Amino acid sequence: MGFSANRLFQFLQQLSSCRSYQIAYSGGLDSHVLLYSLVQLRLQFPEITLRAVHIDHGLNPDSTRWSGRCHEVCTALKVECKVIKVNAHPAKGESPEAAARQARYSALRKHISVGECLLMAQHQDDQVETVLLQLLRGSGPHGLAAMAKTMVFGDSYLLRPLLSFSRSELQDYAKKEGLVWINDPSNQDLSFDRNYLRHEILPLLRCRWPGLGQTVSRAARHQAEVMQLLDQQAHQDLNTINADENWLSVSALRALPPHRCRNLLRYWLKNQGLPLPDSFHLRRILTEVLPALEDRQPVITWFGAEVRRYRDRLYAQLPLPPHNPAIVIIWEAINPLTLPASVGGMLVLRLTQGSGLSVQQLQQGCVTVRFRQGGERIQLVDRGHSHTIKKYFQEQGIPPWQRDRIPMVYIGDTLVFVAGIGIAQSATAKPKEPSIMIEWMRG
Repeated sequence: MGFSANRLFQFLQQLSSCRSYQIAYSGGLDSHVLLYSLVQLRLQFPEITLRAVHIDHGLNPDSTRWSGRCHEVCTALKVECKVIKVNAHPAKGESPEAAARQARYSALRKHISVGECLLMAQHQDDQVETVLLQLLRGSGPHGLAAMAKTMVFGDSYLLRPLLSFSRSELQDYAKKEGLVWINDPSNQDLSFDRNYLRHEILPLLRCRWPGLGQTVSRAARHQAEVMQLLDQQAHQDLNTINADENWLSVSALRALPPHRCRNLLRYWLKNQGLPLPDSFHLRRILTEVLPALEDRQPVITWFGAEVRRYRDRLYAQLPLPPHNPAIVIIWEAINPLTLPASVGGMLVLRLTQGSGLSVQQLQQGCVTVRFRQGGERIQLVDRGHSHTIKKYFQEQGIPPWQRDRIPMVYIGDTLVFVAGIGIAQSATAKPKEPSIMIEWMRG
């Protein structure tokens, strides 16, 4: 039957009741066909609202010219177009494709409106390439499920209505309508795995198996069903073990069969918004971190994430940035204090009476914010004598890698406040005395 605007609308109706669309518009063949056909539909269905967003990755010398071309096309079609510049250069150890994808999706997520659906123009050939790349990487069902037609995206949904159409069907439509699109020369660069598959391998496979696109897409749908079952099992396991959104119980994880433990870890990390570990790093978590003695503090790191253990808790987080605990920050203790990026958040003040730091005490010397060096002591209101900060951290179960990033407030050289621990007895306001409560807003 080929591609048409009416067939596109049929698929959109199957995917969602949404009628407000934001199109991820690169200006290439696929997104241009998607944009143009939706403009034609808008004539038949005036309730449809459209806008486009173009991501300028800055990776090609012509990227600025392409952005201008996309804006011109959208203006001619009477579609609002927003151009967003991103830094898509890969970090050390990161693949260029992954860096560009991460930058693109992060920008799109920030600019989607509530009630609006993001449309992306990946088609059947893209799906085939993704499945084969995941297969060659040894991926499981989550990878082989490839791209979903619909998925939650921020506060809205991401839809891929072209997954049932081949690249050749989109080209036929574009030629019939006389469309002109941008050709990115990097799509011919065979040093990229996807391009190598597209230009060198897939033509040979299609000669032998002409129905390759539909067959591989069907296999991806089967894997998506398996993925849903695995996620349901992981969700059930997550509800049965002692956990909150920040950590998992190590002893509960060890009680699970290995395959369910691996499945739960993937599910948990995905829900944390962290990159998933490959099989090597996942095996190290099971064989090195979970069996470690409680007084050990093992850590497993892969690009964009790390897993750490403290006592019976397993934590997952972004890799910690470098931090200098010797820094001293002068603070007038009047306005909120933005903390260094290695710490995060800010210290905010709230005026009160008799239950915080004495305002009079705060005026007795220079107020500074410092970080733990070791050996610091403080006597809290409900304690008979002073204890080391380390003892309080241990009592609170604060993991060691967080301790030298916890802000502490000094008046002169006297420690009067430790975030998450409390206020020194000597600096606590008397009943009805003006006082200040300090709160660490982590952001």
